[in-house]
Amino acid sequence: MRITCLGDSLAFGHGVPRKNKWLVLAQKSLPDTVLLNAGICGDTTNGMKRRLRNVLGTRPDGVILIGGINDILLTGSDKEALSNMDALAAACKQLNVVPYLAISPPVYSGDAMDWFTDPKEARPIALHYAQGLRDLANAKAYPLIDFAEAGDWHQADMYIDGFHPSPKGHQAMAKMVVSTLKDTH
Repeated sequence: MRITCLGDSLAFGHGVPRKNKWLVLAQKSLPDTVLLNAGICGDTTNGMKRRLRNVLGTRPDGVILIGGINDILLTGSDKEALSNMDALAAACKQLNVVPYLAISPPVYSGDAMDWFTDPKEARPIALHYAQGLRDLANAKAYPLIDFAEAGDWHQADMYIDGFHPSPKGHQAMAKMVVSTLKDTH
């Protein structure tokens, strides 16, 4: 089985060495699965839509879709991100590629929040967005990878900056991916 992860810096694994990235860690526990990384730091769901054709051209069996937080940080809204994630998942499904909707770890604080218009509003919007992804997955029977439930994200050592997971955070994310992929195949 081939699974490609399409997304932003959380897909890419910003700030940690390759050997500590969640996709690399998950790969070790999934010998019959090839996990490919198509994450780009700073990407938005619009960028993901532009890149989806190339990802689907590699003929994956599934695509993990993780994005939307940059949309929220840039616009202060989750509406476009939810619409885009719905379109991305539908495009995958239309080609018989399993879309795995992924919910990001919670946004807390730190440098990642400095460029948001009103940092106090980022967390509630991100929480609303996460619930929107849960509702979408439930309504359309898409598999869900809920990284928000992957570990105790209140611990400071889970992040490198309050937004991007540390190696410890990546370990929790890898366990969640392995569990989800084993449960769905």
